[in-house]
Amino acid sequence: MKLEDKESKSAPNISRKLQIVFVSIGAALIVMIALAIMFLPSGRIDEVENQVRLLEAKLKQAENKLIRLEKIDEKLADIDEKLRFLFSQYKQVEILKQRPERLEGSVTPSTDKTPDKKTKARYHQVKAGETLFGISNRYGLKVDELRRLNNLAPGAVIHPGQKLVVGP
Repeated sequence: MKLEDKESKSAPNISRKLQIVFVSIGAALIVMIALAIMFLPSGRIDEVENQVRLLEAKLKQAENKLIRLEKIDEKLADIDEKLRFLFSQYKQVEILKQRPERLEGSVTPSTDKTPDKKTKARYHQVKAGETLFGISNRYGLKVDELRRLNNLAPGAVIHPGQKLVVGP
């Protein structure tokens, strides 16, 4: 029984020694952390703060540039809209230029004389699929004559429903 008594007496001693060791290690760690904080160069913290300020300034500059770019984008969208409108107007003018709406054929003269049959213009209404060449052959004209009579440019396109002058 003496052996058991020794073991039971030594167990509390070991746990007590372990407690002392752990307490002393913990105290040493606390002291080391305190010393590290005390002796860390404060310049390092200032350097980090300066870098943060510099990054904030750069971020602000980037935000300002983004705002300017958004304004430019809005102006470009307005310009694009205006150009699209102008282009549509231009296309309409070009179409109207190609339509030979002769005033002398649609307006009657204000004189008392009735016009002779020789001076009255003859018209042809363009049907789908017709070409200047086909129309000019039908009325015994050359294509150049037909263009001249109707003020058509060499690349002009005719459209169904369009009236063309085909004779005096």
